[in-house]
Formats: sequence, C-alpha cells, structure tokens
Amino acid sequence: MIITEGIVQLAQDMAERRAEPGRSPLILFLGEGCARAAHVPSTVEIARKVLRDDSLPTAEYVQGRDRRYNEQVLDAFYEYVGDLSRRERHWLFQRFYAQVPVPLFYQDLVRLIEAGHFVHILTTNIDTLLEQALNGAG
Repeated sequence: MIITEGIVQLAQDMAERRAEPGRSPLILFLGEGCARAAHVPSTVEIARKVLRDDSLPTAEYVQGRDRRYNEQVLDAFYEYVGDLSRRERHWLFQRFYAQVPVPLFYQDLVRLIEAGHFVHILTTNIDTLLEQALNGAG
C-alpha cells in the first residue's frame, strides 16, 4: 500500500467528524481518478471498441464522422448508447467491466462505508467496480 501525503490527517479528520454528535456523515465522491487507478478502459477506448464491433448495429452512428477525432467518436457512441435500453446499456458496459478485477482500494472504501463514514455516494464513473465491491461484502 502506498501511503499518500495527508492520509493520516484525513483519517483523523474523518474520525473526529464521526465522533461529533449531530454532524452529518461525509459524502463519498468518486471520479475518473478511481477508474484510471483501477485500469478501467476510458470512455473513448470503450467507444472505439464498440463502434468497431461488427456484431453491433453502430454503422449509422459513425456515418459521416471522422473517427480520428475523439469528440466525433464520443458523439457517435453517446448517440448509440442513448438509443439503448437500460438492460442493453448494462450488458454493453459489463462486457468491459467484468474483466477488471475489483482493486483493493474499492474494498477499503466498502469498509469505510460499512463503518458509517459515508452514507451518500456520488460517482461520475460508469464502471461497476464499487457496486461489485459492495455486493462482495454483502
């Protein structure tokens, strides 16, 4: 484990906040940094793979777009994903995320959640690693 500068102070601040009566718990906010640290493919990487997959009906979405540019690839991908049902979107993304092992730091987050440090969790990630870690912990 790599101890990041300031982690001891953060742990102390979290413990003090939790010990104060009437203080609301902290909000856990997960962003792209967690996904990158977990080696989750980026949205652009996923988009490029999906739009190249001949088994998926994506041809109409890439028509007239220059796939050399990430913005145009993402536009086509978001249009395609926007036309999918929730179940279809879940299946599509699970193809990528099921191959990524749940990192230890997500399991550490689960322990903090179980201990009551976080009641609210906000994420900008579309991966399911936190959910997998939570499900694994029961």
